Amino acid sequence: MKTTKSRWYKVILDNPRPENVSQNKWLRDLAKQHNVAFGTIVKAHYTHFVKGKDEPVKFDASTPTFKVLPKSDAKENKAVHLQGKKALVLCDVHIPYHDIPSLHCAVNEGIRQKVDTIILNGDFMDCHEISRFEKNKFKRSFREEVQATKQFFSWLRFKFPKAFIYCKLGNHEVRYMKYIRSNAAALEGIENFEFTNILDFDRFGLMLVENHQQMKFNELSIIHGNEYGGSTFSPVNVARGLYTRAKASAMCGHSHVTSEHTEVDINGKITTCWSVGCLSELRPDYAPFAKYNQGFAIVSRKGNTGFHVQNYRILDGKIL
Repeated sequence: MKTTKSRWYKVILDNPRPENVSQNKWLRDLAKQHNVAFGTIVKAHYTHFVKGKDEPVKFDASTPTFKVLPKSDAKENKAVHLQGKKALVLCDVHIPYHDIPSLHCAVNEGIRQKVDTIILNGDFMDCHEISRFEKNKFKRSFREEVQATKQFFSWLRFKFPKAFIYCKLGNHEVRYMKYIRSNAAALEGIENFEFTNILDFDRFGLMLVENHQQMKFNELSIIHGNEYGGSTFSPVNVARGLYTRAKASAMCGHSHVTSEHTEVDINGKITTCWSVGCLSELRPDYAPFAKYNQGFAIVSRKGNTGFHVQNYRILDGKIL
């Protein structure tokens, strides 16, 4: 709709703002000169010269125009819908700082319950030597970590020869990509140096889930935990921290703690979140007094949308 020009339109037009005079002072001077309220002049200036409703902006007709939007580089981060009927969830193994009794305990329970899917939910490898933190020369080199991780994959495939095995990248595996970009950018994109290739994913039949990519087991969302940042999971109950962000039934690792939190909405819908314990050492050098615990989870499908979670804690290589 066309705006009717007020009597002050011509006043402002005929009295352009002098150089080196602020817009505020210029409009106040005009208001005093014409004995009108300052707000009236400001409104007239905004209506006719800022909002620009009087006339459409003209442009050079020779300017090229496009009928389509430019190509977008935005990622489409689709969730990975996991296969199988019953899944063994192993979080934070941190090869080569894995806890052997706990791994045996978790895997043996998975075999007993006849799971057909394995989810390595992030930080299955530590990548100590290529991290940004101070290095300990007495710890294993990255080359040795690679060999140990491949041995772990081989052992896991021996235990579950027909299972679907998903490997989700956590914040520790991402250290490799960051190291390449920072120290050998020319190698990025070369097939032989891809993370999945140096660990022989194809050879062991492993399926990659990218860092920050969500997994879905029916209506249960599974993430590593670094997706929301470290501060999200710092409350007393890690699962409650996950609930405050996810607002849906979800499971995470990353915090090395077993916890559960349930809320019921006004309609009676139950939403539960879980955090899963680790399968690595409990007193690492960087956290000698951490309140970590070892554990794992087993998730079963119930129909087309439901699920059942068993979240286990481990002490001294045995299920509590």
